Amino acid sequence: MNGLVNGKMKTAAAFVIGSFLTAFSVNCMAVPNRLGEGGIVGLTMIFYYVFHIPTFLSTAVMNAILLVIGWKLLDRKVIIRTIGSVALTTIFLKLLTNVQFPMQNSLLGAMGAGLTMGTGIGLVYSAGGTTAGSTIIAKMLQKYFGIPQSKGVLFMDLAVVIPSGLIIGMERMLLTMISVFLGSRAIAYVVEGAKPRKALTLISPKRAMIQEELRDQLNVGSTLLEAHGGYRGEAQQVLYTVVENDQVQPIIELVQAADPQAFLVIHEVQNVFGQAFDSLVPETKRIRKE
Repeated sequence: MNGLVNGKMKTAAAFVIGSFLTAFSVNCMAVPNRLGEGGIVGLTMIFYYVFHIPTFLSTAVMNAILLVIGWKLLDRKVIIRTIGSVALTTIFLKLLTNVQFPMQNSLLGAMGAGLTMGTGIGLVYSAGGTTAGSTIIAKMLQKYFGIPQSKGVLFMDLAVVIPSGLIIGMERMLLTMISVFLGSRAIAYVVEGAKPRKALTLISPKRAMIQEELRDQLNVGSTLLEAHGGYRGEAQQVLYTVVENDQVQPIIELVQAADPQAFLVIHEVQNVFGQAFDSLVPETKRIRKE
């Protein structure tokens, strides 16, 4: 029972803090430094610069339209949580209307705006919601096309950022692109974790020897999967493993030394759950600690 209560409290805290940071990024960092943003947030800034429409007002209206669309496409729990996030963000935008931090160094302003925006969106994502805007579109892209949320947000943001140069100027547009990039990395850091991993798939007639060397030399465990060639239909085994980033290059060198003709594919891994990864390499952590 206590675990359930604590989980709900953490979720609520993520929503509140994430929504606050999102609003803080817009009104306190981006607007006073005349920067843009991507997606719906970027459009609200353009409306503010050109028509002097308050950011909280345009945010509420445009996100309401997206929520109507998202209601039919996304999970009801996600939509409900997104409504809560949008409401909180709108309230914080209103409260922070006159709180501004203009920077003499424009690059610092862009960095601050991007990191606070990305962290805020990431916290809301991690709690199972979205901040609407381009993030709700990114959520759809992830659900139906398997595109990672961080990359989906980056794509949608650039679609607004680049044309915004006509309003804020080329220099500010380039600074905004830096801000958006940092924001996407912050989202990935918060949602996907600080230690990204890679999955490796190997096809080689020398797979048994490679598997043994991986285990003995690099303390890397692996799994053999049964497969059939698509052209000749021959039965063969595919070696599969998940490793940390700093293990990739030593593995590539080991494989190329054992079999220069080996077919090796390296995949980015979004998340690794359960104990299987740790159990594959039981000696690795002990050796690193020593």
